[in-house]
Amino acid sequence: MSKTLLIGDIHGKWISYYNLLKSYAPDRSIQLGDFGWGFPGSKLDEKDINDKMTKLPGDHRYFRGNHDNPEACATHIYCLDDTYWEPDSGLMIIAGANSIDAAWRVPGINWWEDEELSYSKLDETITLYEERKPRIVLSHDGPEDIISHMFPWYRKEYSSRTRDALNTMFKIHQPELHVFGHWHTSRKLHYNGTDFVCLAELEPLMIDL
Repeated sequence: MSKTLLIGDIHGKWISYYNLLKSYAPDRSIQLGDFGWGFPGSKLDEKDINDKMTKLPGDHRYFRGNHDNPEACATHIYCLDDTYWEPDSGLMIIAGANSIDAAWRVPGINWWEDEELSYSKLDETITLYEERKPRIVLSHDGPEDIISHMFPWYRKEYSSRTRDALNTMFKIHQPELHVFGHWHTSRKLHYNGTDFVCLAELEPLMIDL
């Protein structure tokens, strides 16, 4: 097992993220999406980030959320696959989410049509999930039913295929732990045998993985 630091959305706040990694000095870290790649105003310098990351001990990765350009993330060395499975630890990652405010964003500039995984990719992910039955799940968004419990103001009209797919997965199999970001609020919920944790922006959570 390794000490793994999970970190909520950073929205391009690279220095704060980097300082967390230096302060906690984990064996590895995984940032839960909305890193900020390709998003206007994030001011991420790939060369500077790569130079600093290579000098840090440990393995540090992220996966994409809805404030990340999917094309930019696909070629970045620190970005994990949209559906990622780690057999030794029982970890599964599901990337992507929808933007409630998409109507006020500009396609290709601060909103991307493929911000969520496609229906076919989500179907493949559900099949993999059922086969592997992960111990720990990390995602950018959370399952529909869990969001409804955590955030009483939430309404079904905001639903997305990502939350629906995550909901289907949870009904198939209940992992020990499911951690996500996206909602910018720190929340915890134990539901049907699973500990759900929603991390706020730049909120750290150390786990054994």
